[in-house]
Amino acid sequence: MITILSGAGASYAVNNEKFPTTVQYLAQLGVEIRKNPYFKQMDDLLRQSNTDTLDIENYLWGLTKTIEVFSTLVNPKHRNGKIFQYALGEFHSKLQSARQHASLRIGLQETSMTHIQNAINGMTSLCNKIHENVFS
Repeated sequence: MITILSGAGASYAVNNEKFPTTVQYLAQLGVEIRKNPYFKQMDDLLRQSNTDTLDIENYLWGLTKTIEVFSTLVNPKHRNGKIFQYALGEFHSKLQSARQHASLRIGLQETSMTHIQNAINGMTSLCNKIHENVFS
C-alpha cells in the first residue's frame, strides 16, 4: 500500500470529483465568508500580488500575519505597542491642540485601540469560520 500526502493544489490530479481543487474550494466558500470585509480585503491584496492560483492557505496565512501585527500594536508591553501608542498619543496631542478640546486626545486614542481590537476579533472569527469550512 502506498500513501500519498498532498495539499489542495494536488487534488485535481488525485480525484477532481471527490476532492475539489483550490479554485473550486474557494468558489464553494459560504457567502458569509466571501462577503466578509476582511476576506474581501485579503482577496484584493492577494489577487494584486499573486498571479498563481490562490489557495485558502494564502488567505489564512495573510489574515494570521495581520492579526499578529495588530496584536502587537494593542499590547502596551510589546515594543511595537509601546511605540505605536506613543505615536498615536503624539498625533492626537497635535490634533487636540488644533481643536482645543481637552477630552479629545483620550477619546480618540481609546477609539483607535478599540477599532484595532475589533479588527483582530473580526479576523480571528473569519479564520475560525474558514477552518470550520475546511474541516466540515
